[in-house]
Amino acid sequence: MSDLFDRLTTAAPAIAEALDGTWTVTPTPPDSDPVTARSVLLHDASRDVTVRLHIDDYVDGGKLIADGQLPDTPDDVLPTEALPTFLNTGHCGMTPRKLDKPEQVARAINRRLLPVLAEAYELWQTNVAAARAKETRRRRAADLLATLPGMDSPRRNSYAPSRQRALLLGWDGSPRVPDARPGSRHEPRARVTVDAAEAAYAAVRAAIEASSDTLRTEYTENADGASFTLSLHLGSQLVAYADTAPYPNVWSEGRWLYEIAVHPAFRGFGYGTRMLHAVRAQWPDEPLSFTPEAFTPHIKGWEARGLSDEQLVAWYTRHGARPTPTKAHPDALTIG
Repeated sequence: MSDLFDRLTTAAPAIAEALDGTWTVTPTPPDSDPVTARSVLLHDASRDVTVRLHIDDYVDGGKLIADGQLPDTPDDVLPTEALPTFLNTGHCGMTPRKLDKPEQVARAINRRLLPVLAEAYELWQTNVAAARAKETRRRRAADLLATLPGMDSPRRNSYAPSRQRALLLGWDGSPRVPDARPGSRHEPRARVTVDAAEAAYAAVRAAIEASSDTLRTEYTENADGASFTLSLHLGSQLVAYADTAPYPNVWSEGRWLYEIAVHPAFRGFGYGTRMLHAVRAQWPDEPLSFTPEAFTPHIKGWEARGLSDEQLVAWYTRHGARPTPTKAHPDALTIG
């Protein structure tokens, strides 16, 4: 059947040219897998898919086979992420006599194989994107956990090959009683495996906050005596702050909220709400007014903007804000 493979190799460039899209003939390395060594690969870089052409020697007289192939799993997707290997990537067979008419081979591939391969590739892309999103959420949760006082850095689980996607962290608190036995209830500790849930951060944060007085609110009167800052700390880490002042309109009562900012690594976990509640608790009898506008915090490392103007309006509205427009502040909202 070597003459059929030689004819296939000769016809391959014409088949590639007749296919839709931009196809190239990819040489098969001589030391490749025996299954693919006697194949000709046509690759479409625009869609990153491959059609493998080969001769089935077990059929009397031989048979020309075309199979669709998806890209290899990307390096940034963990091997343990279950990318589908069962997808139907397309298959068609035809008489080797068609090698004398490459355009007919191309038409058969276009009609019978490529639509199936395109559908499989779209689903493959969706699964790759989902795997990358899972890893992003997993890494974000682990990095957030690592910011907690005393928490060690996340490390990939190397003990169970089937769970290598997981990240492991640990925390040991100070003993509550002198000479506490290691691991006893008097020496608090937390161990967590982060897979895909940011909820792990909230759970471990609650455990740490319950066992040590690390979260505190500080009140500062600024040098001008007219504005005040509330700051929220987790251990030595500044988590959030709020700048306020007496309402700038002397004919009105209440306070003006210039801004609430949350450290980028701690956003989305309730610290903004906690900061707003701290402001309300500091001045419980004064209405709180503000203009919800996105801004870039001035602290180094906090340069990333948070919510957009529209998201801020929705967030404050959920916390009881109502529109109170004035000539100076037509978009103002007020709580209380």
